[in-house]
Amino acid sequence: MAEVADEEVFGPLLSVWRYDDFDEAITLANATPGLGLSCGLISAEREKFDRLLLEARAGIVNWNKPLTGAASTAPFGGVGGLR
Repeated sequence: MAEVADEEVFGPLLSVWRYDDFDEAITLANATPGLGLSCGLISAEREKFDRLLLEARAGIVNWNKPLTGAASTAPFGGVGGLR
């Protein structure tokens, strides 16, 4: 699984990781080596989204929307370290 998180994959791929609490979820989301293009949260809890928005190292952070795609507020593809 680590290779999938560390490399750019061209093609449809959804990584689903288990976590024990929200702190661990944010840690896992930020553990990738600088790609940080997009992430998202599917939850009814606005407080969790607000925290993810502040703490996630990703150019696009979505709430109850598709987890990928462009955002008009960010450069195309987000602001991660992809070269």
